This record gives sequence, C-alpha cells and structure tokens, in this order.
Amino acid sequence: MDLRRERDIEQLRRVALAQQAQIEQLLRVLRAKCAELSALKGNEAELQQTLALIAELTRAASPPPSSTEVAASPDSTTPKKDREHSGPTEQATLPHVEQVFAPI
Repeated sequence: MDLRRERDIEQLRRVALAQQAQIEQLLRVLRAKCAELSALKGNEAELQQTLALIAELTRAASPPPSSTEVAASPDSTTPKKDREHSGPTEQATLPHVEQVFAPI
C-alpha cells in the first residue's frame, strides 16, 4: 500500500494507529534493554572501586621482596663497564677428553 496515494481516510487512520502501537512497543523494548545494559555495565564509581580492590588484593597476595632479592636486583643508575673483548671465553682449565664413537 502506498500511503502517499491512499485516499481512504479510515484506512490511513488504521495504519497510523498500528504504527503508533508498534512504536510504543519498540520504545518499551528499548527502555528494557537500556536498563539491562545499565545494570550490567555499572557506574563509573563502582568500576573504580572494583579496580582499587583488585589492586589492593594483588598487593596483599604478593610477598614483599626479601633483602637478598633487593640486593641482587641491578641498580639502574650503576653504569655497565665496557667489554674488553668479544667472542667465546677461553676455557683452558677444562680437561681434554678424547672419545671415539662407533659408526652407526
């Protein structure tokens, strides 16, 4: 049906009433979905409280570093010394052991 060319006023009224009922139903569904989304999403303050609680529980669960770990951790301000040479390290103190392997 082409509403622009319809001449029967009663037919136009029925179509308008059906459209109005459909719009009201869609608005009810939209309000319900918005309420559900709001309930699932929560508010910003609730999210921040949850993140703070997670951070606090994480700190409480991890043990404090021991003094040996603190001493063993490298200090970022200590400069590294330059390399004197590169390549494989000489291992003159290792014994030379000759082995003969049988062919397979």
